[in-house]
Amino acid sequence: MSMRQAATQFSVKQLLSAVKQLPDDERREFERRFKEWKSGEGREASGKIGTKRFQSEEDLLARIRLNSRLPDTAARRFNRLRRKFQDETITESELTEYQELISRLEWMAVERLEALIELAQMRGADVKTLMREMGLQKKRNVF
Repeated sequence: MSMRQAATQFSVKQLLSAVKQLPDDERREFERRFKEWKSGEGREASGKIGTKRFQSEEDLLARIRLNSRLPDTAARRFNRLRRKFQDETITESELTEYQELISRLEWMAVERLEALIELAQMRGADVKTLMREMGLQKKRNVF
């Protein structure tokens, strides 16, 4: 599925709702990145959107940390909703919220992997080696 197709699955209302649920620091990061994307600074020559090349190692490490797990409150909410979904007791509004959290986790996984790839390239290593050196799990289960 292309990024364009994925983006059209969500309404503006759903996207705004997801952004409003972000903790202040993540919302500011989102706003900063959105401004970069909107102004064209976040676009690479290949047409990729949202990732600036040649970030510092410190910036990449911060991106990896930021996107490695949900904040505690959101993680607890996600787990409650996941249990309700599995038990088939979830309401329609809760299902929408659950789907938004899943989308957020998927986005975080992509952001994290992009930063890991760029950092690995910067260090002249492969991603698996980098993750092992950093003490990161091979399969990070953010769900």
